[in-house]
Amino acid sequence: MSTATASGDTANQVIDEVLAAIRSGVAEALGMLVGKGLTAQGGDLQVGDRASLLGGLQEQQAVAVGAFDKDYAGQLIRFLVTARDATTLSGHLMMHPDEIIEEHRGAGTLEGEALETYAEVVNVLCSGVDGILRERFGDKIVLRAKEHAVLDPKAPDNDVVADGPYVGYWFELGIANYPPGRALILLEPSTAEQWNGGPITAASDCAHGVPEIPIRGRMAAFLVDGDCVGTVRDACRRSGLELDRHPKTAIPNPAAHVGDVVLLEVPPGDTKRFDWCRRLKAFDAKYRVVLILRHPTRSNVTQGFMANADMIVGLPLTDVELAQRLEPLLGAPATEQATD
Repeated sequence: MSTATASGDTANQVIDEVLAAIRSGVAEALGMLVGKGLTAQGGDLQVGDRASLLGGLQEQQAVAVGAFDKDYAGQLIRFLVTARDATTLSGHLMMHPDEIIEEHRGAGTLEGEALETYAEVVNVLCSGVDGILRERFGDKIVLRAKEHAVLDPKAPDNDVVADGPYVGYWFELGIANYPPGRALILLEPSTAEQWNGGPITAASDCAHGVPEIPIRGRMAAFLVDGDCVGTVRDACRRSGLELDRHPKTAIPNPAAHVGDVVLLEVPPGDTKRFDWCRRLKAFDAKYRVVLILRHPTRSNVTQGFMANADMIVGLPLTDVELAQRLEPLLGAPATEQATD
């Protein structure tokens, strides 16, 4: 079974938002547990079986399995992080000196005392995600830790991850000052469809006609309406940008997106998003901020210029046009502003 990228239209808007909230909840819960700052960024929704989703992995993974109760009884959720990141979390929980943690990270394995301690990490992870899900679905859902294990990608017979199929959600997990590693949430399709309120739509890259090029940056997108998600997602793929889509209620934290391209969708009459742009640029002039105006007018274009936006575009806009407009912003931060 080949991997398909879930299309970015409104059909997947709810599951995108739920998984983004889980991603943030994971970082918050584990950060509080180990007393270190954790970040969780990006979000790539895919549909596939175990082989297609995990086939590119080159290092050991720590797999945490959570089991649902109540309306979701019998369904499972799996969280995969690299063994080196799992070892780091266990090491901080055991209060090991930094040099010991570095040594264990270098080995790239999770075993012995670190593997045993990871059980507490899994308990806290599932508890944190349980809280996120209860906020959204009420008492219809309960999540508890079930088990954890190590997955060696060279030994595909490890049954902690069954054959699937799955809805997968890749993101970047950063622990303190260590280089971020890729992390993955695996859902059974029945769970994802219940959360989404309908099927997860997916199509191959060739069906969309969107070429995939190597990643060369990240876009933090703060979108309001789902109808332009597909345009932004496909423009990112054309531009080599990893899309980090945030819930529509999120507010950009200037310290969290340094180095990113930040895209702000501005609905009519929503002046606070110009303030967000102004704060980002004041925090670091190298910030690259793109404003998408849903209904461009002379007034809101002027507001965008006054907020020091690097680029101002208006809807309607195709993914090809947006990718072309983004190109000058990639590499060195842009200083020239543009309008449609």
